[in-house]
Amino acid sequence: MNNKLILSSALVLAAASAVYGQDQPTESKTEPSAPSWFSEVLDGELPDSVGGGKISFNSRLRYEGVSLTGSKPSDALTIRNRFGFTTKQFRGFQGMIEGEDVSVVGPGHNANFSGTNPSGAGHAVVADPEATEVNRAWGSYSNWDSTLKVGRQRVNFDQARFIGNVGWRQNEQTFDAISLVNNSIPDTRIVYAFVDQVNRIFGDDHPTGNLDTSSHLVNVNYSGFEKLNLTGYAYLVKIDNVPATAANEAGLSANTYGASVSGKLPNVGDVKLGYRAEFAWQTDAGNSPLNYEAEYYHLNVNSSYDRFSLGVGYEVLGTDNNAGFRTPLATLHAFNGWADAFLATPGAGLRDVYVSAGVKLPYDVPLKVIYHSYETNIGDADLGQEVDIIASKSLGKHWKTLAKYAAYSGGDSGRAYREKFWLQVEFNF
Repeated sequence: MNNKLILSSALVLAAASAVYGQDQPTESKTEPSAPSWFSEVLDGELPDSVGGGKISFNSRLRYEGVSLTGSKPSDALTIRNRFGFTTKQFRGFQGMIEGEDVSVVGPGHNANFSGTNPSGAGHAVVADPEATEVNRAWGSYSNWDSTLKVGRQRVNFDQARFIGNVGWRQNEQTFDAISLVNNSIPDTRIVYAFVDQVNRIFGDDHPTGNLDTSSHLVNVNYSGFEKLNLTGYAYLVKIDNVPATAANEAGLSANTYGASVSGKLPNVGDVKLGYRAEFAWQTDAGNSPLNYEAEYYHLNVNSSYDRFSLGVGYEVLGTDNNAGFRTPLATLHAFNGWADAFLATPGAGLRDVYVSAGVKLPYDVPLKVIYHSYETNIGDADLGQEVDIIASKSLGKHWKTLAKYAAYSGGDSGRAYREKFWLQVEFNF
C-alpha cells in the first residue's frame, strides 16, 4: 500500500468535518425543506465537531553538547515547534493534522546533524537535524468497541522497546499506517497495525530518513488480574528500502515474538514493590541477508518509599551467527544508556546490568541516577560502564524544565568515550 494513499485517505477523513462545517448557502424558498435530521447534521453536529475541536501547540528549546573520542565536540541549540488540530468526534469519525518544525537557533553551530549539516563534518552527531514536515495526519472511525485509524500517526507499544515514536528526539518517529484497536473482550486490548512507511528522526533529507515497509504489528494486553498485567506480541517487520549507503542497517527486517508480565509485589511495610519480566525471540525475515535466531530477556524490580525509589534490572540482547538482536523501530534512547553507545546491538550480543536510585528534592524536583555495566552476551567481554543523571521541574500547568547528563566509558573494550549534556525547556498546550 502506497503511503501517499494512506495520507490522502487520512486527510480526506480529517477534513470531512471542516468541509461540511462551512457556512451553507441559504436554502431557496422554492425548494423543499431538507429533512430535519439532515439539518441537524449540517447546522449542529458537523459545525460542532469542528468548532469544538482542540488546538494543540508544543514548543521545546534544547541545548545539547556532545564529546566523543575521535570526533570534534558538538554544541547544538535547537527549537522544535508543533501546531495541531483535532476535531471532536462526529458520529464516530474524527480527524487530526499536525505540523512540525525543527530549527537551529543562532549562528555558528558546529554539530553534525546526522550528515545533513556540511559545516558539522568531523564533529560528534546530534541527532536533531532541521526539518519541516507533516508530523501527524490521520482520520479515524470508532464503533463496536473499536477504533480504525488511517494515516500518519504515533505507534507506541508497551515501553516502546521494539515499536515507538522516539519521543526524546526533536523530530519524532511517526508511522504511515492503518491501525485497529479493539476492546470488545473484557479487560483485553488488541492492537493491529500495518505500517507502510516509517518517518524517522533524521528527516526527509537524510538517505535513511524514511523507510518503506510492509510490516504487520500485533499487540494484545490483558489487565483482568488485580496485580498482574499480561502482554503478548508479534512484530513482523519487513523493510523494503535499505539504501546501499546504510551498510550498518543491513538486515533490519526481522520477525519478533514475545510476551511480558508486570505488576505489583506485596508491600514490605511502607515500601512499595513492582516488577516487569519480558522474553522475546527473533529471526531474520523478508529481504534480510542474515541467517540468525536470537533471544531477548529483561527483568526489572523496582521499589519506592516516601520520596525515595530504587530499582535494579538485567537486560540481554542475544546473538546468533554474529548478528545481534535487532530493534529498528524502537525508542532506542530510552534503553542501554542515554549516551547512545549501543543503538545497534554488538555482534556478540549485549548484557546490561543497571541500578537506579531516585529522590524527590525540595520544591518537588525529582532527581534520578542510573548506573549501567555492559558485557557481551557471548564471551563475557567487558563493554564498559555508564552513568546517567536527570532532574526536572514542572512550572505550572504548561511549562517543564529538564537537565540531563550521560557519560559512557568503554573500559577494556576500546570503545570510544562519550559524554552528553542537555538543558531543555518545554511549553505544552
